[in-house]
Amino acid sequence: MSDAIFFWLAPTVLLIFAAAFALVAYQQDGYAPEARWASLGFFIGLVSLLIDTLRAPSDLVLMATATALHWPALAAIAQAFLVRHGRGLPLRPLAAVYVIGLAVLFHSSFIDRSPNLGVANANLIGAAIQFLALPVLARKRGTLLDTLIFGTFLFAALCYSLRAALFLPQDVAVIETGQGFWSLYNLTFYLTTGLVSLMNAVLLLIAIGSDLIHRHYQAAETDILTGLPNRRAFERWIDAARDGETEYGAVIMIDLDHFKRVNDTCGHDTGDAVLGQAAGVLSQALGGRGNLARIGGEEFAVLVFAATLEAGLHIAEDLRAAISRERFAGVSWNITGSFGVAGVSQRRIRAALRHADRAVYCAKEGGRDRVVPARPDLGIARYEAVAAE
Repeated sequence: MSDAIFFWLAPTVLLIFAAAFALVAYQQDGYAPEARWASLGFFIGLVSLLIDTLRAPSDLVLMATATALHWPALAAIAQAFLVRHGRGLPLRPLAAVYVIGLAVLFHSSFIDRSPNLGVANANLIGAAIQFLALPVLARKRGTLLDTLIFGTFLFAALCYSLRAALFLPQDVAVIETGQGFWSLYNLTFYLTTGLVSLMNAVLLLIAIGSDLIHRHYQAAETDILTGLPNRRAFERWIDAARDGETEYGAVIMIDLDHFKRVNDTCGHDTGDAVLGQAAGVLSQALGGRGNLARIGGEEFAVLVFAATLEAGLHIAEDLRAAISRERFAGVSWNITGSFGVAGVSQRRIRAALRHADRAVYCAKEGGRDRVVPARPDLGIARYEAVAAE
């Protein structure tokens, strides 16, 4: 009775995890590839476990099949963790490991029957698959969760390696399948593999949940039309700067000139395309020197990293020139932009934005397609007067 309970516990757990990850993948409409890989891995692992436990002790074909299926199960689960980071297991080393494993498995099972070599081979290939995933996981240890995932894979790799070292020199009788389910090897294999599988499943479920929350959070801060961060993200940057998490030296406000003419003459679809193209031009010209966002309509803003007003003016001129040179699809005239630049003093970004916005007004009144530095000493009335001069 105890044998039966112990036997059905592991397959039941694998089945539950395979179904859970399949459900997550289905509900997310393809936005959780890690769930698809995990479901595949746990399902293959379930099949491998059932074949290995239900087979007759003398059935070498099923024994070899169960072992050969265990490896792709491990690879699929490892892939589930790696695709979170846009990476995957290296295919050529993985294929080489699998071919070597199959060759040794065939030799130890059917040519020169050697259970100790077969057991060592099964575990060494498992260890190799874990080790192939470790370099990527080691580089991605940016959070506590990622560190735990790396530690779990390292633990699994060491478990497989230790099992290979323990059972390779053993006498055939020690690991002979005829000893039954409670043999030393079966106990060691099932307990350690079960622990690793449970840790992987729990960590992956947490990781998927964390990733989904992050994706929804990013979507809430992304402008759908241009793909740039939106006003919400822009406000978060300002709050982070106020709290001292990020330092900005200047702000740039941007307003595309005569944009209403684009919509009225060429249609709103063309206007949307122009905004998307302008966002790409500004992003490329900025080149990582600041944070760019679309804050509304045809208005964009840049928070320039640790720069002086003079540096901000140079960057703004680069952006202005890039927009002026660009030929926008569907528009027969040149699109230009008016730019206002203000320096940031003592993290007072909102004050700097107000000054930069007034400078944009001055740029438009002064003829457009130009960069105007802010004059904090002037009120809005004086800006209007300066623009009229």
